[in-house]
Amino acid sequence: MEDCRILPDESVDEVQNTLVRVLADDKIRITPMNKPVLSPAPPMNPEILRAAQETTAAMWPGVPLVPYMGVALYDARFLNNARRGQLLTARLQ
Repeated sequence: MEDCRILPDESVDEVQNTLVRVLADDKIRITPMNKPVLSPAPPMNPEILRAAQETTAAMWPGVPLVPYMGVALYDARFLNNARRGQLLTARLQ
C-alpha cells in the first residue's frame, strides 16, 4: 500500500498510469482505495507575496523570491474546497 499525493494539475488516472509504466511489473496491481479529494491550487495572496519580496530584497539584495508549493505539509485541500481560503494568513508589517 502506498499513499500518493496528487498535485493540483494532475489527474488520478495520470498518476496511476505513470506508476504502472514505471513499475512495469504485471504482478503488481495498482488500485485506488478510496475517492480522492482533489483541489485546485489556492491563489497567492498578493499582499503577503509583496511583503515577502520586500523583506527578501532588504535582507538579501539580488536574491530572488521563488514561491513553491510544499506538498505533504498540510491538507489545505479541504479548506480550499470549502472556500475558506488559506490555512494560515499572516499580516506582515
